[in-house]
Amino acid sequence: MASPVRCGCYYTLLSGRQASLPLQSVHAQVQIVDILARVTLIQLFANTSRAEVPAEAKYVFPVPVGGAVCAFEMRTADGKVIVGEVKESGQAEAEFREVISHNRTAGLLAKAAPDVFVMSLGAIPPRQAIKTTITYMIELADDELLKQVRFSLPTYIGARYGTPPSAMHSQALSAKYARFTMSAEIQTSSTLEQVVSPSHAVNVTMGNSGDPTPRCSVVLNPSAVAFLDKDFILSIKADKIDSPRCVAEVLENKNSVALSLTLVPRFGVKPIESQEYIFVIDRSGSMRGQSKMDYAKKALLIMLKSLPTNGTTFNIFSFGSSHSALWPASQLYSQATLSTAVSHVDSMDADMGGTEITSVVDSALQSRTTSRPTSVFILTDGEVWNVDPLLVSLRTSVSAAGDNSSGTYLRVFTLGIGHNASTALCNGLARAGNGLCLMTTQSEELAGKCSRLLRASRVPPSGNLRNVHVDWKYAGPAPALESHILQPAQPASEALEPAAVMNMFDDNYDPLAPTGDTGFPIALPAISDIQQAPSVVPDFYPGNRFIVSAILSKTTQIPDSVILRGETPDGQSMELNIPVQAARFPKPWPPLVHTLAAHRLIQELEDGYLDCLGITTRQELHYDKQIAKSAIVRYSTEYQLASKYASFIAAEKTTKDTAANEDSDFELLGESDIDLNEWVDDFEGPIDTQKTLDEHVFVAGAYVPSHTGYSRAKEAAEQEALTARAAPRQAPPLTQQSMTYSQPVYGGGSLSNPFARSMSGVTVHARMMQRGSPPSGEGVVLPMPQRLGQTMPRGYGVQTRTPAEPNPSDDPTTAIARLQSFDGSFRLDDTLRKLVIGDKLTLDALKTATPASIRSHTHSEEIWATAIAVAYLKTMAKDAMDIWVGLWEKANEYGAQALRDTPVSFDQLVEEAISRL
Repeated sequence: MASPVRCGCYYTLLSGRQASLPLQSVHAQVQIVDILARVTLIQLFANTSRAEVPAEAKYVFPVPVGGAVCAFEMRTADGKVIVGEVKESGQAEAEFREVISHNRTAGLLAKAAPDVFVMSLGAIPPRQAIKTTITYMIELADDELLKQVRFSLPTYIGARYGTPPSAMHSQALSAKYARFTMSAEIQTSSTLEQVVSPSHAVNVTMGNSGDPTPRCSVVLNPSAVAFLDKDFILSIKADKIDSPRCVAEVLENKNSVALSLTLVPRFGVKPIESQEYIFVIDRSGSMRGQSKMDYAKKALLIMLKSLPTNGTTFNIFSFGSSHSALWPASQLYSQATLSTAVSHVDSMDADMGGTEITSVVDSALQSRTTSRPTSVFILTDGEVWNVDPLLVSLRTSVSAAGDNSSGTYLRVFTLGIGHNASTALCNGLARAGNGLCLMTTQSEELAGKCSRLLRASRVPPSGNLRNVHVDWKYAGPAPALESHILQPAQPASEALEPAAVMNMFDDNYDPLAPTGDTGFPIALPAISDIQQAPSVVPDFYPGNRFIVSAILSKTTQIPDSVILRGETPDGQSMELNIPVQAARFPKPWPPLVHTLAAHRLIQELEDGYLDCLGITTRQELHYDKQIAKSAIVRYSTEYQLASKYASFIAAEKTTKDTAANEDSDFELLGESDIDLNEWVDDFEGPIDTQKTLDEHVFVAGAYVPSHTGYSRAKEAAEQEALTARAAPRQAPPLTQQSMTYSQPVYGGGSLSNPFARSMSGVTVHARMMQRGSPPSGEGVVLPMPQRLGQTMPRGYGVQTRTPAEPNPSDDPTTAIARLQSFDGSFRLDDTLRKLVIGDKLTLDALKTATPASIRSHTHSEEIWATAIAVAYLKTMAKDAMDIWVGLWEKANEYGAQALRDTPVSFDQLVEEAISRL
């Protein structure tokens, strides 16, 4: 079952009861430089208990899977300062237990899951406030547009299917939200064009025109109170942010240079001629919220309609507690199979229970055709815990399918849906499957992002380039530093408890039982001069960012440029020279580029790849794991990063002077400061989740637990706000004043003139897709989806039919998609006329308007109807081109093919149709 997890501090009382420390506030300080971000989370807790002293407390918080946690500090009101230091997990655990056994304050920060951390704390006195500070680094993800990046700050851990890690408690959440505030400083190396938050109301203030680089500051709008009920999202648009760039950082004390190369490829390449497409859609109960299922169905519909006409086979898998397939094996793409698939999608609902994703992915991969490339698309809210077995199985399948030159390769593309989607699952699947991962918290973005994934899948990996690698222009160790060698890592053996007198005859010891991890010493290879991660340049796709990092040892010399090299299939050399810029970050420590590079090295090792150590030949599985563990510990301790095998151990320091300088929020709480009725949050062990939810939902004015993020009143208010934001309005001119998130910030100028004092007006950023109810499906003959193990004749249930009519609630793109045939054409009928022309023309008049240049053509009506449909998209849905570009490509291919022996251009027909709309 789904297990909600508390974000914050909770502890066990001496009586054995479980209680939570009320989280009073969370403040996020964010510093963004181009696509790199440093995030500092400051959280204030209060222990309101007067009767008992907690024996141990735990602090749980989410971090995106790409985030590198590099600092932790905790301060108490009585002057204790607890600063974390990274050590091997077993050693850190032993030290923690040793300290708290003497009733001294200690802390242990461990990685419970790839995107969840747990901090265990020592005894916390009653009536004290505790302030925790956590720092992590992260690279920003791509947003919808080429020149746009997205910063995402998760604020809570949602309910996930399966058993949580042992370090975490499964429990009900506090009925009170904590107050959330945020401040961000954004600096870009090129013109800053737009800053907007699709999740929260924010005020944006532009920097001074005299600043050497474009910058702005962002804070939450103080008039709109924010809580920890949804992720904070910031979308940043800057000129040339998609351009190739390489940032370098020097660490004098380590005699090393770290580089981060980022590139959004732009190249044309011939699409894959023949491919299998498998769609895996999450239909678990968690997909009901936030209209996720409705939008996922619309996105899947447009993906199906956008599939290539020729050389395509496809299938659809649905999953929840069980899973099913539309057909036993993928079917040839035709009008009949497309119509069957569309009817199947229309009948979908979020009614399949839990989230057993491992079995459905295994079944989908087993069903694939092994003689051609296969692209798998997984649409899920990703709410599961144990993802490691699935990722291991997927890596094996991808490896067995063959490399990019085999013509039978397998790729996996994922779309994470919702505020609490697991980045560990979604990013992990795409990383293991050599594909792409996109995340969205806005349901209306689903179709556009699915369309983007489909476009990426239609081109060969890396545009068919071979032997892609980076020349870091490393000149070798500097003579004065050539003898500089890092100390070898300690063996990754588990730390032992203090020695005890040995019992020569222990009844509990079985000499014939298999032994576990002996912790034998591992001789790691010497650290190479160039440590690159990923060690092999990942597959890249046009319009989608990829990043490669490297740490150059024994040098402080920054290269003037780096070169990305590759070869075409016929052996022609290709290269791209990218200048290197020295990093100048507002805060020099922790070192941003080094930290992220080390984190990428650790991530590759955690994924089971040893290439970054120079080990390409696999040994026995157990030995490989020991090597990876030792290397992870070495990187973690060297760069102070929490990881799977290394944790922060916090030792108590008494610093009265430091505590005295803290602000008033950090004082010892008095009796008058505590409202026990408001803050006491004790509970008796595990609580029925559904009962807890029901109690919150049906009490008037009650807060809903933060893993749901919704109450009825709150949902109604948010829907009203969305409607208001979607309405057109006149934007005021932009000055150095604050503005709300629905008004993107635009700046002018360049590097030499980063900000103009007078700027143009601001357009409203609000593209809302209409929300529609699922179609009834009446009158549709639908094949029964197949359960695992069932067999039926190939093509069972497939019937020839015309494209389905649009639903009244469909948005323009979805309505047109429903009318498009599998080959990209449209029929000139009354359904298209009503949608496009309305009552302005009758069907006969529309047919009479067929241009004279094509009237003699055998398929003149279909060609004219296709031109009208494309004209409708270009005029009525021009802001949603990222969604319908696949529909347009198919329509254009059809028109060009139909007119290939005529002097008529399909583009000319489209322009003529636009003039008549």
